[in-house]
Amino acid sequence: MSSSIVKLTGGRALYLKEINRHLALTCVLREEALTKQAIIEYNVNQLKKSILELFNLTHQISSSPLP
Repeated sequence: MSSSIVKLTGGRALYLKEINRHLALTCVLREEALTKQAIIEYNVNQLKKSILELFNLTHQISSSPLP
């Protein structure tokens, strides 16, 4: 999956991470938070996992026939 970090003025950074081909996560962080890249990646991956599970559940519900 694609990701990008853009350093902005004012000590900020823009963090972009692809969740799937239709959805991306965009965050504005303090630049010093980028030193904690491992915890950021862990949290983003947990969020991504949960979002994809939600999409799968929604797809299953919408695909199932009504009783």
